Amino acid sequence: MALAVLFFISCEKEIVVELPEYKEKVCVDAKIEQGQYPTVFLTKNAAYFGSYDLNALLTYAITDALVIISDGTTTDTLTHLLYGFYTGTGLTGQVNRTYSLTIVAEGKTYTATTTILPPQPLDSLWFEVQGTMDSLGYIWAHFNEPAGIGNAYRWFAQRMNKDPGFIPPFGSAFDDKFIDGQTFDFGYTRGHAQNSSAEDDNNIEHGYFKSQDTVIIKFTTIDQASFDFWRTYETQAASEGNPFSSPGTIKSNILPKGEALGIFCGYGVWLDTLITQ
Repeated sequence: MALAVLFFISCEKEIVVELPEYKEKVCVDAKIEQGQYPTVFLTKNAAYFGSYDLNALLTYAITDALVIISDGTTTDTLTHLLYGFYTGTGLTGQVNRTYSLTIVAEGKTYTATTTILPPQPLDSLWFEVQGTMDSLGYIWAHFNEPAGIGNAYRWFAQRMNKDPGFIPPFGSAFDDKFIDGQTFDFGYTRGHAQNSSAEDDNNIEHGYFKSQDTVIIKFTTIDQASFDFWRTYETQAASEGNPFSSPGTIKSNILPKGEALGIFCGYGVWLDTLITQ
């Protein structure tokens, strides 16, 4: 045994991993929904080993940018409210319109475009208890996917009087590459807000809806660039901390390419309410 231990110790080799040099970039989380004013959240990225206490996080917010959204006819200069959050009051999202975003921040100009596609309704919604759970389960939907359009989708849900807003679960975005024109059932777990301290996000109810919840489902149609972003974003999020995962690039529609991070996403919105029982 002693000889074996000595053998393995002698085979140890120090491995030095050189991380890419940190480059500060603007991070964009911008959206415009059908019937809603546009919103944009602007921050700067942080170094991998940077500081993440509250004071440091506040310094990452970009509060002095010029943010403009236009539909080709109306131009809206967004107002900064707090901590890098900007909102407009001059136009609301309309189906089948394309919107352009211009951001002047940190001495550079960034642009993006997105289109609000027609929303697609779900045929029905229902709650189904999972396995042997007494009152916990997932929400299911029946969907007749339209053929030949090439749509992509993103799912959100909000429990009335419980959730702070609409929350996407993991895997919230999908396209019709393998389901074009098909009729099928699909289900989703319950998403949770980032860093949530809510009791039901930190016990056996985590990921589940509960009987007698009143849940608003927001099923959205998104363009291909938005789907590519959310798909690659969620893929990277899923592999976080896995030393055997392959590094990848999160696709962005913010230009110049590679100079900023994030997405400008248009949402065509279909809403319905379900009482889980």
